[in-house]
Amino acid sequence: MAGKTAPTAVPVTDFIASLEDERRRGEAGRLDAIFREATGFGPVMWGPTMIGHGRYHYRYASGREGEALATGFSPRKAAISI
Repeated sequence: MAGKTAPTAVPVTDFIASLEDERRRGEAGRLDAIFREATGFGPVMWGPTMIGHGRYHYRYASGREGEALATGFSPRKAAISI
């Protein structure tokens, strides 16, 4: 059984452009550039609101396994979650 949040085909640039708040769009663009430089990975949308950079495979002793974003952020309405 995998986790609920999975990569999508939505272009990150489209998601950032769709953010209503101009300030949040700018912050998201700057964070994306920082994460690209720091990780060396391009961004991928994970679920509808999380921008991930890199991924890893996990497996628990119980047998549960899946893929998760290595690092990233979500430009939510109230605040950005990193």
